[in-house]
Amino acid sequence: MAVGRQSLPHDLAQYVIEAGTGFEFGFWGCVAHGATFKSTGRKRTKPGWAVIAAHRADIVASEHLAGAHMYAWHAGGAAALGEFDAARADLEAALALGREAGDGRACAELLGALGELWGGHQDYHRGLELTIEAARAAEGAGDRRALAEALLRTGLMRLNLARMTQSRHDLERALAIFQELGDAHGG
Repeated sequence: MAVGRQSLPHDLAQYVIEAGTGFEFGFWGCVAHGATFKSTGRKRTKPGWAVIAAHRADIVASEHLAGAHMYAWHAGGAAALGEFDAARADLEAALALGREAGDGRACAELLGALGELWGGHQDYHRGLELTIEAARAAEGAGDRRALAEALLRTGLMRLNLARMTQSRHDLERALAIFQELGDAHGG
């Protein structure tokens, strides 16, 4: 039996999303660093709890981000209005937690994901606002990779708005940072 859109396991999606977005201390990253969760069937330990306590905002943010992507997946890639609203609410809740925790890198990633969500809903103006904010958050956090990813998203939003000169500038800046980091492919 083939796996369909309704049967993609949440944990698999979360693993892929965490790996692809660089959430080092999302759910699976914390498990890799010794966190103990009841749902994994591992005996809870003090060091495991310490990992969770230290990275609770990232764990929650990655859960919300995975949930948002799952909504889009189940909708066939373009979330229906109710699913769009649910995905937006999940990302905004995760963003609030990231801001509360003062995690600029998580905020940059979540703002970028919100921008992509709005862009996927063909509201490129709102998507652009959010990706610009993502770039500012990444810059404030001093995270060059997150900045390059935000500039890439910003450049693509501007491309969709036919702002070619600005788009090219953002994309060239993103490429330069990726190359500086030794990642000529941007991700």
